[in-house]
Amino acid sequence: MNGMLHQSRRHAARAVMLLALLLFSANSAWAQDRPHVLVIATGGTIASTASGPGLTGDALVSAIPALGKVARLQVEDLAAGGSSGLKRADWARLVRRIRAAFAGDPTLAGIVVTHGTDTLEETAMLLDLVIADARPVVLTGSMRSSDEISADGPANLLEAVRVAADPQARGRGTLVALDGQILAAGDAAKLSTSRTSAFASPNQGALGAVIEDGVRFFQPAGRAGRVYDLSPERIATLPRVDIVLSYFDGDGALADAAVAAGAKGLVVAGFGSGTLAPPMRSTVKALAESGFPVVLSARVASGAVKDSGLWDGKAPAAFARSGFLNPAKARVLLMVHLAAGGTETLQAAFAGR
Repeated sequence: MNGMLHQSRRHAARAVMLLALLLFSANSAWAQDRPHVLVIATGGTIASTASGPGLTGDALVSAIPALGKVARLQVEDLAAGGSSGLKRADWARLVRRIRAAFAGDPTLAGIVVTHGTDTLEETAMLLDLVIADARPVVLTGSMRSSDEISADGPANLLEAVRVAADPQARGRGTLVALDGQILAAGDAAKLSTSRTSAFASPNQGALGAVIEDGVRFFQPAGRAGRVYDLSPERIATLPRVDIVLSYFDGDGALADAAVAAGAKGLVVAGFGSGTLAPPMRSTVKALAESGFPVVLSARVASGAVKDSGLWDGKAPAAFARSGFLNPAKARVLLMVHLAAGGTETLQAAFAGR
């Protein structure tokens, strides 16, 4: 009797072990089938709390169990605090890490960067200009801190990972994923100080959407403009470019002050489609004709920029229109272009933007 009992127990133990091995094998195969996504945390409201220190990248991810069903995640912290405090050196570290991650792992599907919304659109523009890999870099953030009622960070991070993991996101440059929308880096803009739907693409509309059963793109893959091969060291020392706003009864004093302070280029945010008050017109013309780089943008939320009759004939090479880029994005492109050493004309850099 005892022999039969021992034999029965051995059979049961073997069955349990076999089941465990089968489950482990199945789980391992399932884990390998999921896309590999790197999440780089840089602080911002998405990681902030009303009291105490901000959340790490691991804490952000662990609070969203559904992420594990979408991708195999690797999480790293690169910065903390608000994005208003980020510097060029932080850009350089971020670019170095993204390039190294793509170069070191051909199986990596994409990268998500969690970021404060204050300067998210500028970082997105920078990455779009200097990351050449076809695999997506997706920026996301939130308008509400992690411990507020109806915090939007978890949903935004889940959506960003979905986009980064999706093969359809390749070949589109850097993307922004917030509030169910997928936006192009060159057009994504923060248009509200408080709404969770603060970001939009005011000129070209959303590239796609994240819905319950996946990711949908409305436009074919493609990216605008040149990709600049700048080293992280050069990015850390991007030249100073200032933005000067055109306003009622204004003059060119602030533009002159920016030049005196060491600016190597200037973005002028004009009225309407780029109109300038007469004193500012005179300052802009004098600077551009002297060879000082000036880009004309507009202070309104959308629409293309015209040269507003600044020159009767051909404009000097040092003058360009920003196209559909807002002043903040035009500034990033001008900084990067000047850092590249003028390998193409300023006007060509902004053509098609």
